[in-house]
Amino acid sequence: MKLERKNSVSRNEITLNGLDAAYYFNAGNGCLTGAGYNNARKVFVAPGNSANWALAIRINNEIRECGPEHMQSFIPMECNKTCFLSEWKGLKGISADFRVRVKWELKAGLLTGRILYDGLNGKAQVEKIIFPRLEFGYQPKCALAIPMGLGILIRDAERNIFNNPDVDRKICWEYLCQASMQFAAYFFGEQGMYFDSRDAEGYIKHAEFQGSSRGTFVYRAIHYVPLSKAAATAYNLPYSTGCRIFRGGWYDAARIYRAWALQQRWAARGPRQRAGDTASKITALAGWVWNRGKISETVRPVEKLSEKVRLPLALDWYWWHRGQYDAEYPRYLPPREGMKRFKTAIAGLKKRGIYCQPYVNGLCWDMDDIIWEKGGRQSAVMNHDQTPKAYVFNHYLGHRLVYMCGSARPFRQKIIKIARQLNRTGIDGLYLDVIGNYTNSICYSSRHNHPPGGGKYQVDGYRALLRQLRRFCPGMALCSESCAEVYLDLLEAGIMLDASWERFQDNRFKEVIPLFNAVYHGYFALFGNYAMLDGIPPYDPLWPRKGKWKKEEDWQKKCPDQFCLETARGLVWGLQPTVANLRLEHMDGEKFKGERNFLCQAITTYHKHRDFLLHGDMLPPGGIETKNITVRFLLRNIFTPEGQHKLHSKKVPAILHSAWQAQDGRRLLILANYSRKETAYIYHQQDQEIHGTMQARSFMTIELASAASQ
Repeated sequence: MKLERKNSVSRNEITLNGLDAAYYFNAGNGCLTGAGYNNARKVFVAPGNSANWALAIRINNEIRECGPEHMQSFIPMECNKTCFLSEWKGLKGISADFRVRVKWELKAGLLTGRILYDGLNGKAQVEKIIFPRLEFGYQPKCALAIPMGLGILIRDAERNIFNNPDVDRKICWEYLCQASMQFAAYFFGEQGMYFDSRDAEGYIKHAEFQGSSRGTFVYRAIHYVPLSKAAATAYNLPYSTGCRIFRGGWYDAARIYRAWALQQRWAARGPRQRAGDTASKITALAGWVWNRGKISETVRPVEKLSEKVRLPLALDWYWWHRGQYDAEYPRYLPPREGMKRFKTAIAGLKKRGIYCQPYVNGLCWDMDDIIWEKGGRQSAVMNHDQTPKAYVFNHYLGHRLVYMCGSARPFRQKIIKIARQLNRTGIDGLYLDVIGNYTNSICYSSRHNHPPGGGKYQVDGYRALLRQLRRFCPGMALCSESCAEVYLDLLEAGIMLDASWERFQDNRFKEVIPLFNAVYHGYFALFGNYAMLDGIPPYDPLWPRKGKWKKEEDWQKKCPDQFCLETARGLVWGLQPTVANLRLEHMDGEKFKGERNFLCQAITTYHKHRDFLLHGDMLPPGGIETKNITVRFLLRNIFTPEGQHKLHSKKVPAILHSAWQAQDGRRLLILANYSRKETAYIYHQQDQEIHGTMQARSFMTIELASAASQ
């Protein structure tokens, strides 16, 4: 967008008409005032003076948020049927030459915006661009879809967010710090507003919904500006942001984003490409065991499960390394039981056709370890005050793990060296923890080769690391945590714990939805949960003994449906089935027979239908009528102190479902009855209605009419 003056316009209201919707602007102040379907009233109405942009500017070491109201003049510069260009000039008390220009365009039904500024004279520094800032009146029983992890659905957002003093009437998501994608949606009934950023490079940013005292909701997208000399004078937001009125719910919003997302570099490896490269190791799998500990404790249960299902399985192996978990990183070698025994175990797994990937933390360095000064401090993400950005994950030890900046070579070189050493042991793949969900922190280090503040240096650096690993360790698969879109082309799979949502929090108004799968399914493999047959998390024997629980209750009896619900969720969402902390005692006897058989069913069902559940496309879910049952959950993670667990319960449909389309056009309905009783259902999808009954703890598949026959 060049700063060239066009003929001005002077109408009271300007309308940009799309294919099925219209967007209205105030010609007197440049603000979006509403949106509606063509030939209909405005569905979304904004206050007339609601500013659509703001800048967080540092002036004399204080941050001020400046918007149109702080500018000296406004000029509507250009308008046609699909474009509205405006300019504001003169920041009061700072610079008469300062100007901000905003351009809105309608492109393929999406209202896209761009913003730039120039003319600052050195008295101030822009640190954040808040654009767009869109304010509308909200409706009762409205909902929000947020791209955190697989996706979060917030029902009754009017009550739970916009008018909820306990959450500051706000929910925000940081891109690549748990947020995996760049869009969100607000909807009620059968209509809603879609919002996105179309950044193909991975800049540091976040977005939020917030309720106001005016009975409105505000969507804000925040971009962090590099604190460079050039950006102190002028800066052009390096991507567009957008919004769109649409009909439908979270799935429909995901499909709007999908049309753009699948054109980006990270979607270059689709289902066909992944079937023929290093990802084929992952695409052949029927299920995973996420185990930790010594060879005898970790390997043998996987072998027994493999003997039972007679299908390809994988071991995600934690605590193979020399030191304590969540401490002493990045010192991993030699393995706990020696290199010779480790290699023998890997060879044994390979002989049985079991894929194996050991754990390495791909982001953190222990600043309380003896090698901190040998590259850790030099590589660290630094806060504004030049202290390292650190977090204590392990409450038993209190060691501070510091986030590493993607631009820092010492850390990258350390990870590459470890990977090459492990690759020589015969491993099939390497699990790089945290890269997929916490690699876009703002870094203010004066040591690094990037300007402090915003930018895309984190993503550039971690993408460079992954490319180097693929080059130096050919044939070794790479996996990470979560499902950050910017790394999809460089990773084979990601572990997700979302199916075990209730093990981590008791949140009544948030629920997990497969939002990511509705966009990217087939372009990335997902596996994982925190589902344990006995409900008992592992405890590293190298940790202090006092932290280990002295007494365990019969959690299976207290929460009899939790494991099967988590297993069913993963399958119907298209995740490769996973069991955590599997032990030999779980594989024999009557106590865990029901859970064990259900797990084996999930593994068999997934493998048989990989053309849908791995390579296929997620269809609109449709609706299902079935009874709700009360499920009891144990809220407890690996660091929960004894006695501080929580038991909670909620109503959940007894049968879960999803619908899929294979690449050849065939369509399939997947049903999972995780409950302990036979249960009836009625499934609705467009004009189809299917009645049936499912046996307790069972899976069912039903062929649906193809798109061509409907």
